[in-house]
Amino acid sequence: MEVNLGEQREENREQRTENREQREENREKRTERREKREEIQIVIWREMENLKLKGRHSPLQGGD
Repeated sequence: MEVNLGEQREENREQRTENREQREENREKRTERREKREEIQIVIWREMENLKLKGRHSPLQGGD
């Protein structure tokens, strides 16, 4: 089976382009997930601070 080198190079180039696009898409998704986690952590931190200011314990800590 003979493979045309020109065709093979073109296929390789296309595959590299697809791989690069996929990596970029994955990077964007990771960034979005990280930002969402950070937002959630901020909300939790604020709630904990509010509970402290009100003199209450966090339900996460247990007890009264």
